[in-house]
Amino acid sequence: MDPIIEDVGSFPLPSNVSRQTFNQAYRIAREAAVKGEDLTKNDFLQKNFCNVVLDSFKKKIASGLDVVNFPQQYDGMSQVGDVLHVVMENRSFLVEEKNAVLPEVYLIRQQAKVLSEEFGKKIALRVCVFGPMEFYLREVGYTPHQEVLDELSETIRRFVKNCLFNDKYIATKVVSIDEPSFGYNNIEASPDVICGVLEKAFDFNGATREIHLHSTAGFSDLLGFASSKELGCVLV
Repeated sequence: MDPIIEDVGSFPLPSNVSRQTFNQAYRIAREAAVKGEDLTKNDFLQKNFCNVVLDSFKKKIASGLDVVNFPQQYDGMSQVGDVLHVVMENRSFLVEEKNAVLPEVYLIRQQAKVLSEEFGKKIALRVCVFGPMEFYLREVGYTPHQEVLDELSETIRRFVKNCLFNDKYIATKVVSIDEPSFGYNNIEASPDVICGVLEKAFDFNGATREIHLHSTAGFSDLLGFASSKELGCVLV
């Protein structure tokens, strides 16, 4: 079996677009994507979001990657966290499915025909998103509360679900849920609880499933779950 080369997502901003401007454009793009709008029709978004994301994505494709992660140029935790904080004001951790949108992926799908024709092939997309345990540690703490964990897992699953597609021009080939703290800084829960949290988040089909870890510590607790779910592990 030939190896498949993919990347983990992070990509720098171009020198002509400031972090402040891009972040502003990102938040506007998210709102527009939730409404189903064409992001390229807004001049500010075209210059400070669309061009940035698409030019970066093209560089990745041109590098020869088999499966290309969308360029992650906005803070990874804030991609979901911004939306999560809105529902947390009402004492919930469950984001509505219509609001669980990654604007970069939304834009790339909108432009899939143009991208496919430019590169002469169907685009193979990789999507990464921070996972429920990472958000739990940041927003709640170490003591597990099952209802909160369940809601966070479902929120992540909804973000992933909205990134899954397969048509003539583009297909989501890989989805990675990133849990960089696992092994270093863990929720005080049994392996069964941890595996249950991940099982809910990974409850989707249509793409290869990966978990992105920064440490092998504690990975033995996940081996049975990973094997049963045919889950790949990326260590960085």
